[in-house]
Amino acid sequence: MRFSQRHGYSLAEKAIQFESMDEELRSGLWNAVHIYLWEEAGIGSWQATRDARIYSAISYLWHSFFKRPLDTIPYKLSDTIKQVRHVFFTAKWFAVYDFLEFNSIKESISAVEGLCRCLTGDDKATLGAALSILEKQGVHP
Repeated sequence: MRFSQRHGYSLAEKAIQFESMDEELRSGLWNAVHIYLWEEAGIGSWQATRDARIYSAISYLWHSFFKRPLDTIPYKLSDTIKQVRHVFFTAKWFAVYDFLEFNSIKESISAVEGLCRCLTGDDKATLGAALSILEKQGVHP
């Protein structure tokens, strides 16, 4: 608890936000996305979007969530992140939650893809290719 909260100069707790999202919450959620997606992926904003290790996530986001043509993904990753950030900060509150939910689904798929790559021993296999290999080995029905 902060000094100002302990001494009654500011509120200690905020009311639960229903059907709205204040700037503090939106910023906190963006920071989590920024840390988890951009920083944890070990990418540099200087690199080309197509060279980024998370290009598959970006293209999936562009195609399935934003419903935009893939050839409109900016060349520079920093420009791609700026566009995603712009959408995040200008979207209605419920669209921000849609965005977060969409990314969690993608992360679940990526986790399965990673496991399949480990099982097949092919670090570059797509999920479909890895599942085909596992099916041939009798691992996947």
